[in-house]
Amino acid sequence: MGAPLEKLSHPVQPRTSWRKPAWRLGAAAAAGGVLFTLIVNTATAIELAQRFGGFQDGTATLYTGSCDKVNTMNTWIHLTINVLGTLLLSGSNYCMQCLCAPTRADIDKAHAERRWMDIGVQSIRNLRRIGAKRALLWWSLALSSIPLHLFYNSTFFSAITVNEYGIAVVSDGFVDGAPFIGPESLEPCREEIQLWRDREIINGLKPDEGRSDLIFLDINDKFKLEDLQINARNFDNLTKEECIGAYANDFLTTRGNLILVSDLPDPKPPQYLNNSLLDLFTYSFVGYSITNYRPYDWICDSDSRYDQSCSRRVGALLKRFERGDPWTIRRQWGTFDYRMALANGTRGPDGFDIRYCLSEQLPQACSLHFSYSLIFVVIAFNIVELVGMLVTVFSLGQMNPLITIGDAIDSFMTKSDPSTKGMCLVDRDAFTSIDSFLREWSFPPREFTAQRRLWASAASGLRWTAVLFFFFTALIVSLSLLSIGLSGLKSGDHTTSLWSLGFGTVRVSALITGMQWSKHIHSIASLTIIANLPQTILSFLYLCFNGLATSMVLATEWAGYQHRRKPLRVSEPRKSGGSAHAQRATYFLQLPYRFAVPLLALSGILHWLVSQSLFLANVVVRSHGGEIVDEAGLLTCGYSPIAIIFTLVVGVLLLIGGIVFGLKRTSSDMPMASSCSAAIAAACHHSQSGGDEEARHGGNDAGLPLQWGAVEGENEREEEQEEGKGRIGRNKNRIGHCCFSSGPVLPLVEGKKYA
Repeated sequence: MGAPLEKLSHPVQPRTSWRKPAWRLGAAAAAGGVLFTLIVNTATAIELAQRFGGFQDGTATLYTGSCDKVNTMNTWIHLTINVLGTLLLSGSNYCMQCLCAPTRADIDKAHAERRWMDIGVQSIRNLRRIGAKRALLWWSLALSSIPLHLFYNSTFFSAITVNEYGIAVVSDGFVDGAPFIGPESLEPCREEIQLWRDREIINGLKPDEGRSDLIFLDINDKFKLEDLQINARNFDNLTKEECIGAYANDFLTTRGNLILVSDLPDPKPPQYLNNSLLDLFTYSFVGYSITNYRPYDWICDSDSRYDQSCSRRVGALLKRFERGDPWTIRRQWGTFDYRMALANGTRGPDGFDIRYCLSEQLPQACSLHFSYSLIFVVIAFNIVELVGMLVTVFSLGQMNPLITIGDAIDSFMTKSDPSTKGMCLVDRDAFTSIDSFLREWSFPPREFTAQRRLWASAASGLRWTAVLFFFFTALIVSLSLLSIGLSGLKSGDHTTSLWSLGFGTVRVSALITGMQWSKHIHSIASLTIIANLPQTILSFLYLCFNGLATSMVLATEWAGYQHRRKPLRVSEPRKSGGSAHAQRATYFLQLPYRFAVPLLALSGILHWLVSQSLFLANVVVRSHGGEIVDEAGLLTCGYSPIAIIFTLVVGVLLLIGGIVFGLKRTSSDMPMASSCSAAIAAACHHSQSGGDEEARHGGNDAGLPLQWGAVEGENEREEEQEEGKGRIGRNKNRIGHCCFSSGPVLPLVEGKKYA
C-alpha cells in the first residue's frame, strides 16, 4: 500500500556548496540578536555613566518623582529586558542543540562501542562524545545564557521614599497663632522625668510599657512647632474619613506633618488653660522592626485590642463613624502631663476627640536606579555568547553534523550502519535497556504488533523528571509566598483587592522579613540577585520543556512516514536531478514554529511575571523636614500576590498543555525510535543482509520521497514468484524486513516477524 512513485530513476547529486546549511542561517541570526543586545547594553551603560556621573558607587539614579511613573517605567523596562533575555536564551538553545548534534563519525564510534547518541534534540549525553572543543562551546553558551535573566532583571530596580511625620493634637486656636507650650519646656525636668520613669508609679499611675518618654525632649530638633503653626494655613483640610484614608498607608509618600484639631472638655484641665498644643508625637520609620511594623496604629489607639494592628481594625473604625461615633486619639504619655504629674500627680484626659485634620502635602520622591556592576556582568555574558555563536557558525559547518532526523535517515540510507543490521523493529527503549546493562546489541527477529504509542513516550523519563522537578520547585515557592501574602492582606471585615496591590509594588504585608542586611550598595546588588533567582529556575524549565516538546514533535514527524510518502526534512538539501520531490530545507531544528513561537512567548511572559512577583524592596526615609536621612531604611525582598497568581496560571496552563499533547497517540504503528541514533539507523537498512544487495536496490535513494513499510528482498521475491503468490509478505512463517524506502512498500502484517 505504498504511495504512488514519481520519477524514481532520477539520479541524486551529492551535497555541494551551492547553499549553506539552513541551520547556519538560524545560528547566524541568533548571533545577530546577541550582537544587537550587546550594542544596546554597552551604549546604555556609557550613556547613563555620562549623564549621571560615572561609576563611583556602582549605581545611577535615573529618575526621582512620582511613584506611579516609577512603577510604570520599571514595568516596561523589565518587560523589554525579558523579551530580549528570552530571545537570547532561545538563540543560545538553538546553537547549543547544533553543537551537541553528532557527526556520522561520532555515531559510528559510539555504535562500535554499543552506545547510542541523541539526534534532533538537546542532549547532555552527547557532550562526552562530540569532542572537547564543541563541548566547551556548549558549556560556555549554557553558563552564559541560563543565568542571563537573573542578572539582566537585576540591572534596574526601584526605591520607594517614605515620609516621617509629626502629629500635633491642637485646639482651634493653634492655627490662628494661639500660644503653646513646646517640648523644650521639659528640658529642665529631664533628670526628674528619668527618676519618675524609674519609679514607674507616681500617685498610682503607671507609665505605658514599651514607650520611650524621654524621646519627646528631642522632638523639637526634628519637628519645628513654630514652622508648623505658620504653615498650618497652607495645609489641606481633611475630614476624619479623608484623614484616615490618607494616613492609613503602609508607606506614606504624599503626605507629611499632620495637625489633629480637637475640642477640650469644660472646664479645661489646668495644663491646657494657656496652651493650644494638646499632645505631640511622631512617626519614625524603623526598618529593622519591620516584622512588627505598625505605621499608623496611632489612628486606632483608643481601641484596647492591641493584639491586632490598626490595618485590621481601620475598616471597623470607619463604619463606626457612620453611626456617629467619635474618633478618639489616645493621649500619648510623656509630653506635658509630666509637669503636672511632677507638680501634683494629676494628668490630662485619656484621649482627644478629633473633629478634622490639617495635612501637609508633599511631592513623591520614589526613584528608579541602574546598576553599572550588574550591566557589566550582562555585557560579559553577551560577549561570551557572541563568541560561542560565531565559532559555531563558522567552524561547525565543516563537520556536517546530523541536526535533524532527516539528516540521520539520509546518512544511514546512503551508508548503512553495520552494528544495527537485522534490527528493523527494535525501538529506543530496547536500545536503552541494552545500552545500560549488557552492552551487546543482539536482538532476535521481532513480531510486529500494531500499537500506537503516546507522544509522551518519545521523551525519556529523565526529561519528564527534569521538567516536573523545576515546575514543582517553582510551584512550591510561588504557593508559599502567595499563602503568606494572602494571610497578611486581610483588613477589617474585607480582603484588600489583590489587583489594587499591583505588579512589583512594595507592600508591608508582602515583605520577606529577616533579610535586613547591611546598608551598602553591594547588599542592594546581592538582594536584587536573590530576588531574581527564580529566573534561573525558569531558564532551566524553558530548556527542559523545549527538549520535551522537541522529543514529542520528533516522534510525530517520524510516525508520518508510515502513511504517506514525503521528502526528508534536512539541514542541507540535495539537488535531485530536477525532481519535484527533492529534499526539504528547514530553518528550524526539530521544533516547528507553530510550537516554538508560542513556547517562546509563554517563556517571556513567565520571566516578566516572575520579575514582578519577587523583587527588591528598598525604602528610602525622608525626615519631617523633607531631607533624605536614610538611603536604605529598609532593604529586603518583596512579592506581589497578584503577579504570583498570574505566574501560577500561566505555568499551570503550560504544564497542562504539555501533558495534553503527551497523552495524544502517534498516527502510526512504527517503533518509537525517538532521538535514538541506533533505532533510527536500524530502520534505514533496505535489506536484511545489507552489503551489495542493499547498494544495488533502486529504492535506497534518500534524495527522493520516502515511506516506511515492509520491503521485498531478492530471495523473498524469488520464493514468492515460485509459489505463485500475488502478495508480498503474507506468509507469517517467513521473516520479513521493513525500512525507509524510495521504492514500493507494503503494510506490515500483524504477528509476522521482521528483522
